[in-house]
Amino acid sequence: MSNRVASPAPSDVLDVAIVGGGVSGAYCAWRLMEAMPGSRIALFEGSDRIGGRLLSLTPPGAPHLRAEMGGMDYFSNQTLVRSLVENKLGLAHEVLPPGSTSLQPFPQNLLYLRGSRLCYDDLSDAAKVPYRLDPSEQGKSALALVSLALQQLFPELSSLSGEKVEPFLQQAEFGGLPLWHWGFWNLVSRALSEEAYSYIRDSLGYESTLMNYNAVDSMTQFLDIGPNPTMSKVTGGYAEVPLTLCKGFYAGGGKVYLRYRLKTVDMVKSDGADLIELGFAANNTGWGPSATGDPVTLHAKKLILAMPQRSLELLDQSGPVFGGDKMAQFLRGLLGSVTAVPMFKAYLCYPQPWWESLGFVAGKAVTDMPLRQCYYWGVEGEQEGADKTNTNALLMAPYSDVANEPYWAALSKMDPLPPSLKTSNPNGPPDLASADWADYRARLTSPLVAELQRQLRSVHGLTPPDPYDAAFVDWGADPFGGARHAWNVHVKSWEAIPSIAHPLATLPIFICGEAYSAKQGNVEGALETAELVLQKCFDLARPGWITASPGSKSAEA
Repeated sequence: MSNRVASPAPSDVLDVAIVGGGVSGAYCAWRLMEAMPGSRIALFEGSDRIGGRLLSLTPPGAPHLRAEMGGMDYFSNQTLVRSLVENKLGLAHEVLPPGSTSLQPFPQNLLYLRGSRLCYDDLSDAAKVPYRLDPSEQGKSALALVSLALQQLFPELSSLSGEKVEPFLQQAEFGGLPLWHWGFWNLVSRALSEEAYSYIRDSLGYESTLMNYNAVDSMTQFLDIGPNPTMSKVTGGYAEVPLTLCKGFYAGGGKVYLRYRLKTVDMVKSDGADLIELGFAANNTGWGPSATGDPVTLHAKKLILAMPQRSLELLDQSGPVFGGDKMAQFLRGLLGSVTAVPMFKAYLCYPQPWWESLGFVAGKAVTDMPLRQCYYWGVEGEQEGADKTNTNALLMAPYSDVANEPYWAALSKMDPLPPSLKTSNPNGPPDLASADWADYRARLTSPLVAELQRQLRSVHGLTPPDPYDAAFVDWGADPFGGARHAWNVHVKSWEAIPSIAHPLATLPIFICGEAYSAKQGNVEGALETAELVLQKCFDLARPGWITASPGSKSAEA
């Protein structure tokens, strides 16, 4: 094995080592360097890019479009991410128009359910909905039915304002048991017919929304949406957030090491001081047992693991942190308190927006087929600054989670393109540019693309033209294990969150990220846990650039 490393390893003991180049890791690195200038801080990422589950690709032939392979947008009432994007980083952003979002679909857009084509407006007509709903359930949208079920189970919710909902749910009981002992599916099935449950799951397009995760957290997230929030996107792609943070961290004197996969965490003594010993595989070639890399050992005074559940599981289960003693067993129990939610996303590039011939301009179509959701993402010539004659168009399909992810994952492995790993420049700054479409490209002749075309034809009732390019990501694969996470039944998440942030009181090792947050599946959750670590464990003050959400009581005061 070569002794070469991807970039020069730090020779001195680090003040802080941060492992994980997603948004929470990049945010911690950036905040710490601003607060502790001159400190020896390094950020390590096992892959060849910064961003984690924020991945924005520029499709060929459409330079003004961004394919959001991971996170896509944020709500106006998500205080941290909105303030970071708009107040501090000043990134170009735009409010999504009504009708184009998953919460507010266009009334005329398509649903293909149980072999029937209908539009969202048709959901108010019981005769057109192919589900045997009870009379009290007919004529209502999926979200309205869930709200109705929750109001029936907990009438008190109707009189509670937004900030009082979460404490109520944490103390609530149902059937003689605390609510956190219930799964959300178990709970709502008490107020919905089986047909209504199927109708909600199918017409929402998300399997995970009604799965049997912790009822307290599922209800909190569902009710936390609030009244009519706006949704915004980062114009240049959501991945600009971690990339901008990382560039700021590097400019402030921080060090960034790509393709440094963490393998071991141990504690050692040096001159009487306790140090964290980190074993890396530099020039990392993958995540499985056969993955290779050049061994590098580094030391740090403090460690932040900004990593999702599966990435932590992939570490060697040894040493005082992940080994077999009582402390390690306690940590493993905490880390096992969530379940990863797999997801598969792909984008297809077409020479023209063929869906417009059916009257669809934006928004999405939903089906109960494995495709589940497709989004009419955009037309190059309609973007600001683009060539108006360019009709190249982008379609997201599929957008499939949980049970449907393996369907597409298996197809994607039938005719894969060889992996492409970027090499790091050992004599200069790491390549912090956005990821390349080519790194995620699907063969146009692959079974994956053929099946996408077949299901799009079934949903829309016409044969789409051949795409000129395609790309996909399977977020169920290592090292992520899922696109998002959900708290398990029997877990008090509000107590687990601070415990996971600093799980072993005697060791200066901290954990943050979306997986162990109160807003799972959102950048907001990742930033909230990062702030928890920074404020409680590093004594940083709350940033002054954070402003109250528009329309909130604190904003109006």
